[in-house]
Amino acid sequence: MGENTRIIFEELCPNCGGSIDDIKLKTIGVCGECLPTPAYNLSSSNIAEALRRTKKLRGYRIIAEVEEFMEKFREIFTKSTGFKPWALQEVWARRVFLKENFTLNRKILVTLVVPQDYSFPSILVVLNSSNL
Repeated sequence: MGENTRIIFEELCPNCGGSIDDIKLKTIGVCGECLPTPAYNLSSSNIAEALRRTKKLRGYRIIAEVEEFMEKFREIFTKSTGFKPWALQEVWARRVFLKENFTLNRKILVTLVVPQDYSFPSILVVLNSSNL
């Protein structure tokens, strides 16, 4: 671990589940066992590619996939509406990509339906009759 390390998080490396220090977590997001060579200012996809080349890509794969989707989402959203998406819209898009349903309250279940070509999503609202 580096000399500026203040804390070591046990079992929190998002890739392998091993120990990771605060500096590695903040700068590259994976532990020194997963990516031993210093790699700073890399995008999630570049880190994933470095892990793939060393045959150590595990849990970090989903992080890279989400970031790639979010880049496409931002591009399509901006092109379609002329505006950048709000933070809440990005949260919803991320949940859609991860196939997580989310409720606004107990009575309404909202699911965004995103076509395979990443064109503008539709909103599907389902009223839960058992809670009405």
